[in-house]
Amino acid sequence: MVYSGKLKVKDNDIQKNLRMYACDFETTTGSVSTEWTRVWSFCADEIGKYDPEIYGSIEEFYDWCADVEKGTRKRLYFHNLKFDRNFIMWHLQNVLGVETRISAKTGSMEKPENLINGEMSYIIDDTGKWYYLAFKYKNILVECRDSLKLLPFTLAEVGKGFCKTYKKSTMEYDDKSSLGDCSPEDID
Repeated sequence: MVYSGKLKVKDNDIQKNLRMYACDFETTTGSVSTEWTRVWSFCADEIGKYDPEIYGSIEEFYDWCADVEKGTRKRLYFHNLKFDRNFIMWHLQNVLGVETRISAKTGSMEKPENLINGEMSYIIDDTGKWYYLAFKYKNILVECRDSLKLLPFTLAEVGKGFCKTYKKSTMEYDDKSSLGDCSPEDID
C-alpha cells in the first residue's frame, strides 16, 4: 500500500494510471421545466488538490472523461451516485450507444478492467443502492463511485467535519439552467 495523505491507494492502481476525482453535477429544477431535468454544470476536482474544473454540460463531462491528460483510468466520486448516475446512464445508453456487459463466465456484471469501448457495468443492491458504475469510453476506463457510502453525511457536514478551509456553499438553484445564470459567488 502507498499512503497519500489519509487515502490508501493500492500499488497496482498507481501502475494503471488511476486518478481520482470528487465530482458533482448541477441540474435544472422544476422552476425551469417540469417536463425534464438536465445537467447544466459539471465540476471535477482531483483528490488531494484544490483546483476544481467547471464545465457547462453533460457533453463536456464526456469530453473531460476522454481527456487522456486527466488520466487513462479515472475513479470519480459523486456524493449520492444514485442521483447522478441517472444522467450518466441516460447519456451513455441513448446518445453514445453504450451497452451493459455481462460476464459470459459468471453471468454477473463484467469487471471494469475487462470492459471494452462502448460497454458499461455497475453494482446495485436489492434495495436500489448504487455502489458503482463503470464504462469504457474512447479507451478511457471511468469508474463512478458513491462517496456517500464512504462518508454517510451531507456535504455540508463533510465540509464542517473534515475540512477547515473549504465549506459547502449555498446557491439558489431556481431559474438556473447554465453557468451564465450564476454569479461569481455561486461558482466559488
